[in-house]
Amino acid sequence: MNKIANLKTQISKLSFFLRRPPLIVVTGNTRQIVKEAISQLLKSYFRIEKEVLILESEEDKIKDLAFYLKNSRKSAVVITQGVREASSLIKTLPAPTNLILNFDENICREIKNTANLNAITFGFQEGADLRVTDVKFNHETNFKINYRGNIVPVWLEGILEKEQIYDTLAAVSVGTIFNLNLIEISQTLKSSQTLPEKTKEA
Repeated sequence: MNKIANLKTQISKLSFFLRRPPLIVVTGNTRQIVKEAISQLLKSYFRIEKEVLILESEEDKIKDLAFYLKNSRKSAVVITQGVREASSLIKTLPAPTNLILNFDENICREIKNTANLNAITFGFQEGADLRVTDVKFNHETNFKINYRGNIVPVWLEGILEKEQIYDTLAAVSVGTIFNLNLIEISQTLKSSQTLPEKTKEA
């Protein structure tokens, strides 16, 4: 059985190496919700699971994905809430990997300060690359994203609390990795249900 499993692993790696698709790995306590938010945003631009792979992983399992992250045309690790061991996580990531971090989490700021990787941060605090301001919770929640001197309004239905905005910010951050226009991202978010139903129940 081990030989068969090893053979399947080698075939999988060879197939991935030949295709070299973009790969996004999401870790942290809210990884399932954030993965779904990213999928719902990117599916407007790419064929998910065909052109772009999005995986969720426990942080101690990411080292097993090092081959795929290294050999992807574009790779990113999204770190959501609740990551425990910053230093050990950094050591598992190959140099081409982009980091997407919740700036409002102390441990994520620690990762950005110590990692020799391209990092994009999101959050409410001053200093985040994608910073949220002017939040208004109504039947249609709206806020502004400040990114590289540009301010773009965002409208979302079904958002009831601050924590849910983080999920959307993670997805928007991934969009910037793919050089998507922030105004187009905002329009996509408004015209689609970006957050999964599970998020509303959280």
